[in-house]
Amino acid sequence: MTHDDHGRSYGRKVDRLPASNPSQGAPRRRLKIEDILPCYENGIALGTLVLTADGALPVEYLEQGDRIITRSGMRTLRNIDTPAPQMFTLIFDSAEVIFADGFQVHSKTGKTFAA
Repeated sequence: MTHDDHGRSYGRKVDRLPASNPSQGAPRRRLKIEDILPCYENGIALGTLVLTADGALPVEYLEQGDRIITRSGMRTLRNIDTPAPQMFTLIFDSAEVIFADGFQVHSKTGKTFAA
């Protein structure tokens, strides 16, 4: 059994656990699993547990060939697509804005700066 930083156990050995803090190198991406969970066209958030033949695993630990338990039975994971993050426009209802450490923010001019 493998345990993560939160004490959760997983049925498979995982070589590297993701850091919980972006400054510690946590991956910043979303995963899209084709032909397994088609209702999640825009991806699955990191940390989401997925039932596999090896037990419940965070989505970032899935590999091509893993056996995924779905509502329609066991399926083999054929592909993992990790598209580049999309850009979003942030609109706030007040002048005060708090940014999470380490995130990049794009200005209207297209310049990137760290928050």
